[in-house]
Amino acid sequence: MLKKLLYSAFLIFICTNQAIVAAETAIEIKEPWIRSAPPNVSVMAGYLQLSNHSHETVTLKSVSSKQFHSVEIHQTVHHNGMAHMKKVEPLILEGHQELKFEPGGYHLMLMDPHAPLKKGDSAHIKLIFSNGEELMVEAKVQDDSPDGTKMDHDDHHQHH
Repeated sequence: MLKKLLYSAFLIFICTNQAIVAAETAIEIKEPWIRSAPPNVSVMAGYLQLSNHSHETVTLKSVSSKQFHSVEIHQTVHHNGMAHMKKVEPLILEGHQELKFEPGGYHLMLMDPHAPLKKGDSAHIKLIFSNGEELMVEAKVQDDSPDGTKMDHDDHHQHH
């Protein structure tokens, strides 16, 4: 009897820990980076890839960085042949959705750096999700995307 009780407790422990691990890893962030810019700029652009590995819809509640006064999510939208930036609130990730933040699409607006960031520097960015996950990523400042794609530095037009 004691053997069965211990075995049951062990199974409950394993199942509970697997559920905790699964909950902790519902959101995955890949390839975070920040586009390099001249030292006197007040806004920098950040990019990454978000993946929701759960079946549940998750909302990105907030994004912040101690190295910037504020961080917002923006999306490039085209209207009458002009590209404009639109603030996105809230950002919703459906179950099993992947969303790539890239030039000409979604991006992080990193505003008013507390100190200039140059190529090779890094910034820590914290993302908080509605499922309770708080993820911290290190985004390196670089000229090109992590996959080596050359970037056009003129893709930021107007912000609204």
